[in-house]
Amino acid sequence: MIYQAEKMLRDAGDKVGGDVKRKVEGKIAAVRSAVQGKEVDRIQRTTQDLSEAMQRAGQSMYSQQTPPRPLVVVRPEWSAGSG
Repeated sequence: MIYQAEKMLRDAGDKVGGDVKRKVEGKIAAVRSAVQGKEVDRIQRTTQDLSEAMQRAGQSMYSQQTPPRPLVVVRPEWSAGSG
């Protein structure tokens, strides 16, 4: 989970806003700390928190995408030379 989150942040670059990125990084640190403490309940809770933060980051990236331009098809009978 930690590796996936770090990879997502690397791959996303500037597509993830600073606030969202800091939250994900904080959740990564929390999971690392829980794993070192070997507390199963805490590991599960922090992993769930990280998963939710990654989902929000994904939503943030998706909402920042420019919508695709519509495809324009020129049919031969519409061209200037026909008729």
